[in-house]
Amino acid sequence: MSRLSSVRTFLQACYSFSASAEGWLYGLASSANDALGQDLGALAVHFDASNPNRVTARAAASTRRIHGLHSLVDDVLGRLDRDYVQDSLGRMVATANSNRGPAQSAIVDYMAKVGARDMVALTAADPSGLGVIVLVHQSSACTLEASESTTLARLAMHISSAFQLRSEESDASEAAVFRPDGRLVRADDDALEGDSVAALRRAVLATSALRSNRGTAESALERLTSRVDAQWTVVSRFIEGSDEFVVARRNRPPVLQAPGMDALSIREREVVSFLALGHSQKAIAYELGLSPSTVRVLIARARLKLGARSGKSLARRLVRRAS
Repeated sequence: MSRLSSVRTFLQACYSFSASAEGWLYGLASSANDALGQDLGALAVHFDASNPNRVTARAAASTRRIHGLHSLVDDVLGRLDRDYVQDSLGRMVATANSNRGPAQSAIVDYMAKVGARDMVALTAADPSGLGVIVLVHQSSACTLEASESTTLARLAMHISSAFQLRSEESDASEAAVFRPDGRLVRADDDALEGDSVAALRRAVLATSALRSNRGTAESALERLTSRVDAQWTVVSRFIEGSDEFVVARRNRPPVLQAPGMDALSIREREVVSFLALGHSQKAIAYELGLSPSTVRVLIARARLKLGARSGKSLARRLVRRAS
């Protein structure tokens, strides 16, 4: 998925807020299939894994006609064990054949029904266990290069960011409007100032680079983090008369609900919530639009406050408390 056009199309599908739930899922599946598919189609599922012992599907859409789609998806999700689910939530990008375990038979049965030998899976989950998975069917065993995995993981994080915006009743509010060259036109959010404006300006310029085919997809995506300063997301462009504008919207990430979290600052809670999902510090920095050093400091502070010896032990403790 290194072509700029593929990345641009995928991001457009992510931030398409006018589509219905199933229409949005279909757009994700279609754009992923165009970039990674082999004429076998793709499936996108809005899942609920808040109870990891019983994962359910809230909506699903496929790019190909599958008889009894919803029953098939419910059957597969219902056969996934708790360990498989928790591991999958933390692996934003995986292939079906690389994710072995007791639940593998459910995945193998699904692939047999759609005629696939493997699948590329993009998983976008929030700390509550809600999210979206996009499965792109493959005709042969698939191996992803490190650069491909990085690009796909970043796109999965954009799915998660867009999913959060779609889930909020206030998702129509605008934080700021910029010109494509990064100039701020207006800000409707009093908290938008200083460093946040500069960070948003960089994200706006990254969207302009994608749109005008400047540079590589990887370099543009690296700058276009799924959130900016852990508070905003650049979501769309519009034209008014002869002028073009870019819109950013307020989009704070959800946080894990667990005993002891009240002792942490809001930023610390946001960071450790994604740590509990199994995301790396580098991924968390991209998800929230923070520097890696800031993420390290926030995790260290949270460890001290909660008495954990390491980031991994902190993550395990939070998962246990939330269960």
